[in-house]
Amino acid sequence: MLRRLMRLDSLSGFILEMLMLAPVAIWLIVAYGPDNLFTQAPQMWWLLPGIGLLGTLAFAAMMAASRLLPLGVFGILSYIEPVLLFAVAVVFLGESFNPAQLWTYLPIWLAILLTAWDSIHVLRKQARQPL
Repeated sequence: MLRRLMRLDSLSGFILEMLMLAPVAIWLIVAYGPDNLFTQAPQMWWLLPGIGLLGTLAFAAMMAASRLLPLGVFGILSYIEPVLLFAVAVVFLGESFNPAQLWTYLPIWLAILLTAWDSIHVLRKQARQPL
C-alpha cells in the first residue's frame, strides 16, 4: 500500500521495505536471540548485517534481471539455480548426498529438461517459418 501511495517501482519499494524491516530484525535478534550472542561471537556484529545485505542485494539483482531478460531465459535460469547450488554444495563444499535425497532433486531436473526441450522445439519451429 505504501508503494502505491509513494508511486514506487518494485525495486525501489523493495529497498524501502528492507530499510523499514531492518530495525525490527535487529530488535528481534537482540530480544529473542541466544543470550550473550554478541559477546561470545563478536563477529556476529558484522556477519548478521552482512548476510542480510547480501540477501537483499541478491534479491534486488533478481528483480532487476526479471525486467531485463526475456521471460523464457529468466525462467530457465530460475530452474537452473537450485541445480547449480546443489552442485556447488556437493562438489566444492563437501555436502553429503545419498540416494534417498534424489527424489527431492529429480522433479527440478525433470522440469529443467522439459523446459529446455520445449525451448528447443519452439526455436526449431521459428527457424522453419519464413520471415
